[in-house]
Amino acid sequence: MGKTKEGKKEKKVVEEVEMEVEEKKSKKDKKRKVGEAEVEEKEDKKDKKKKSKKVESEEEEEEKETPKKKSKKDKKAKVEEAVEEEEEKETPKKDKKSKKDKKKKVEESDEEEEEAPKKKSKKEEESEEEEEDTLVIKTKDTKMAAQVAACETTKVFMSNLSFQVDEDSLKAAIESKTGKIVSCKWMEDKETGKFRGSGIIEFDSTEAAGKAVLLNEVEEVLGRAIRVRLWEEKAGGNDKKPQREMSARPDNCTTIFCGNLDYNIDDDKMVAFFKDLAEVKQVRWLTDKVSGEFRGCGFVEFYDAESVDKVIVKNGSDLCGRSIRIDYSAPKPRREY
Repeated sequence: MGKTKEGKKEKKVVEEVEMEVEEKKSKKDKKRKVGEAEVEEKEDKKDKKKKSKKVESEEEEEEKETPKKKSKKDKKAKVEEAVEEEEEKETPKKDKKSKKDKKKKVEESDEEEEEAPKKKSKKEEESEEEEEDTLVIKTKDTKMAAQVAACETTKVFMSNLSFQVDEDSLKAAIESKTGKIVSCKWMEDKETGKFRGSGIIEFDSTEAAGKAVLLNEVEEVLGRAIRVRLWEEKAGGNDKKPQREMSARPDNCTTIFCGNLDYNIDDDKMVAFFKDLAEVKQVRWLTDKVSGEFRGCGFVEFYDAESVDKVIVKNGSDLCGRSIRIDYSAPKPRREY
């Protein structure tokens, strides 16, 4: 029994000690919470002070800006008053228009600074478009000039021609835009001999031929849009036969044989062909004995042998779209009776 009493006493002592420890802890917790609450209150007070300072500074700034706003309002009011005074002087119909116009002016005056860069950008865009247009025109001109400069022939093939066209009407229509036309070789049907609406047109220079090509499907002749392209000689030349070796030159030779001639050749064209080298004395064309048709060849006589030596270099040259064949013509032996 004595032990049990002592044990109970010890328990009571332990419990009392634990109670005291818990009380001390609770007191410390209360003090800590109180301290934290005080700290929070102090921080709240600081924040309120800062906010009040900001509000005061903003109010001061607003008070500084108010005179500027007032001055703007005063200016607008003065402008509106002046507008109203002018409106009273004008007729009722004009009053409505003038009011709208002047109000627009007032509104536009406020927006001028904002619209200025936009106007500049529009002007810049217009100038850029003009520059692009000029560049396009320049590139076209340069391409056309390059095409004319690159032309290496004096002949063009022209088609879609009117069946009423002739050399005079063609010259009248395009010579002012191209250059001088030297000759026109019209294409005809082999069987019927009818005009086929096309031909080979020869100019006096490669530049003129190049300009003629630029008229392709653009220029009209006798109501028809002509088609034009450069005339391309066939391999070895158009209608060009293999060149034969020339015969030996006879003594005192004054006549040459000319073959592979165009069927539209005449005396004038032959004289013009040799005029830069020598003067033609006579031209004789060879014809069929039965039908009398031209055989595409003939003889050309000159005044001296030196002239023949000069014109012989024309062998193989182009005449009326065909490669002419030239050879010496031996004089016929005299008959003895």
